[in-house]
Amino acid sequence: MRNIKRFYRKHFSYLVDRLKDFGTVVRPLWIVLLFQLLIFAAFVLAPQGQDMLLSMVINFDDHWFAFLWLLISLFALSTVSEFGSRLIIYFSDLTTHELEPRRVRYRKVYQRSLSKILLFAPVVFVAWGFIATSLRLMKGSSIDAFQQKNPFFILVIIVAAHLLLAFAIYQLYFGKLRKKIYVLALNRWQKFVLSKLYSISKIRLIPAVEVVEGKPQLVQVQVGGKYFFRPILRRFHTTFLLPAVLFIVIFSFLPVKYFPSFGAAAIVCLSLACWIAVYCWFDILDKVQPLFINIPYRLIMLIALLLFSWYNHDHPARIAAMKPKTENRKPVQQYFDDWVEAKGFDKDSSFPVVFVSAEGGALRTGCFTSMMLAQLQDSFPAFKNHVFCYSSVSGGSLGTNFFNALTQLPVLPSDYATVTRKFYEHDFLTATTGKLVFSELFNAYSPRMISRFDRATALEKSWEYAFADATATDADSNLFTQNFSTGAGNPAAKDHAALLINITEVESGLRAIFSNVLIDPVNFNEVADVQKKARVQLPYSTAISLSARFPLASPAGAIEWREGFQLHYVDGGYYENKGAQSAAEALQAIKQFSKYKNKAEFYVIQFHFIEPTPGEFYGLRFLNEPREIMKAMMNVQSGHTQFSYQELFRMCKQNNAVLIPLYLPLDGHKVPMNWVLSDAALTRLETVCKTLLKTDKNLQPLRVRLQQLSE
Repeated sequence: MRNIKRFYRKHFSYLVDRLKDFGTVVRPLWIVLLFQLLIFAAFVLAPQGQDMLLSMVINFDDHWFAFLWLLISLFALSTVSEFGSRLIIYFSDLTTHELEPRRVRYRKVYQRSLSKILLFAPVVFVAWGFIATSLRLMKGSSIDAFQQKNPFFILVIIVAAHLLLAFAIYQLYFGKLRKKIYVLALNRWQKFVLSKLYSISKIRLIPAVEVVEGKPQLVQVQVGGKYFFRPILRRFHTTFLLPAVLFIVIFSFLPVKYFPSFGAAAIVCLSLACWIAVYCWFDILDKVQPLFINIPYRLIMLIALLLFSWYNHDHPARIAAMKPKTENRKPVQQYFDDWVEAKGFDKDSSFPVVFVSAEGGALRTGCFTSMMLAQLQDSFPAFKNHVFCYSSVSGGSLGTNFFNALTQLPVLPSDYATVTRKFYEHDFLTATTGKLVFSELFNAYSPRMISRFDRATALEKSWEYAFADATATDADSNLFTQNFSTGAGNPAAKDHAALLINITEVESGLRAIFSNVLIDPVNFNEVADVQKKARVQLPYSTAISLSARFPLASPAGAIEWREGFQLHYVDGGYYENKGAQSAAEALQAIKQFSKYKNKAEFYVIQFHFIEPTPGEFYGLRFLNEPREIMKAMMNVQSGHTQFSYQELFRMCKQNNAVLIPLYLPLDGHKVPMNWVLSDAALTRLETVCKTLLKTDKNLQPLRVRLQQLSE
């Protein structure tokens, strides 16, 4: 046993001690380090973050202001990370009485090294992201956007700007600018206390030799306490905390339409800088305890958050009007008969009827769906008149309902593809992100939800502004802002398509549908009819948004179903992500009960998130029991989605309907699942849609039939 102990001490004790010392230093800095990891994950690993950076590379002329704000935000994040980490270290007692001098030196080295790393890490990570996404663009395939425009020159400018920023930070902290601009002088006793790893907030008596009346004497010197750290806190308050609070207030109240100018990347970096400063303040309060009694400030904030969550009305959906007492919606088969008669089809011969079903996936499938439908409409002007039903989920709901709104404009577009591209060129991410990272905290500590601070409201308003800009419509003609039940989803307008916006009801776990047709239990199996349950009517953009709320990215929408009681609704993809089951049930109802069922030729277009890849499933081999629970919960939605699509396939086969699957043949790096797309991603999608329209064999039957109508 003694030999084992000697061997351990000789070969491993040194390493173990250093690991312990490193862990001791890192532990109080966890929030600062976590935010650095978030920056790395967002801009180096995530396709969504890299696509945001790609927009600056490709369209630098349009995004120069956002890039400037990104540099400012990186400077703020770098400096507050360095100062905040040192401040936390200053107020943390990282030593013990029995700690050896060499271990004190190790910990001081770790402290200095971590502070320096945190000073430059944000700049390095974002520059890394720019380089990675630009290199991928320069290696682009034949459908890459701007392939004739070399982004190398812009990349050189961007990297040079990051190098200049890093150089300026270096000069500010370690070079000539340190004495002129940045001075945080520590006196002799402050340096002594910090060299011992003591907390500067605790009062201590330290023996020291002082010259008294010309003679050296051993005296007790009091160090630590308020007088000791006030100069440091004064610098922190004026340089970091007050600007952080100011930025939080400004961006919390900033109107949605002004957010895109700053860019989501800058908003994320600036918010992390602000919240590091706020966290440091609460950390210092816990350690300083400025009042006469000890108060656990951070614990109180956590408890208050839990208490407010009980009284908070969460995120109620925006209301357009109170619902009338009379129900004027009809079952889908009756609505179909009225639609056929309103369209004036020749009843003596057959006529094509198109169903559109769109999978979820933010703008990845939303833009793909809209662009493909726009290409069909521009190529075959009669197409929109034969689309009867849209069944959609999440981003697919935005895609189908945007096209549906275009077909209902007072003045129809002459070029649907151009209007569609203009809509999706808008940034739907920055305002949503800004409200999430700045103002949502106010809602968390408010007994009532404040709409101005709600990130879901910001997303809906972004859609509304983009629709108005793309279609050149005023507020009165903007279908996205209008009441769904009296506008695009008006059941009395018999020539409007049936809209099946698929949602998930949180409390029951049921599939839910927001629709302009009656969701009756005869035709739709175990489905919650949101229109029937709700006491209110919603704007069109809010109805679409209910299908695309994926917590935590977007909050659940609360709708009052009786006075004082609410039900919550989230992304339809939690239950089934293709909209296939609702489309299959609507098709079956028409084929069973419609009087025109034998005259209609049904074509069902199903938009898919990605091309299917054959694969095998292998068993779990590590931490089986906990992973089995998580895997089952995560994969049951995927299994249910596949089952629903097979149900749609079976329904089409039974009723002689033509199923047209359309797959997006681009991976997540070329078209990420995001609420903003670069021009490169948009051009790739546009090229894919044009190619599919000409070459996809699944579309051939519909193309031939539409061509016959135009002759």
